[in-house]
Amino acid sequence: MTNKDINWAAELVAAKIKADNSKTISHLDEHLVQILSIKRLGFSWDKTADETNRILGLKGLDKVNGKKLARIAAKWKAAGLVDLKKVDVFHEQVKKALEGKSAAPSKPALPLPQSVPSNFQPQRDKA
Repeated sequence: MTNKDINWAAELVAAKIKADNSKTISHLDEHLVQILSIKRLGFSWDKTADETNRILGLKGLDKVNGKKLARIAAKWKAAGLVDLKKVDVFHEQVKKALEGKSAAPSKPALPLPQSVPSNFQPQRDKA
């Protein structure tokens, strides 16, 4: 059942090299461009974390707070995983979408009454 000829040192070195090459920081790695774009919209880290949790449906132990998300982003940067060109491209797409939403014609506001007529009688409550 067991192999007595296992070279544990070599196996552990191979495992460490494989882990170092994978550069996995967190469960959010595949969404780093979108998360950093949320942050670039001017949100605080707490609000960015709230939106990330909502969008990705994170619950329980997977859920992040602002402090944890800021630490993860710092690790992404230190590991060289952040591609600012991709973040810029995605951020520009979001900005264009936002401009399209704000430029949409809104319903005209109802005119305000000019004044209250002099013969106006307020209704009294019937008690």
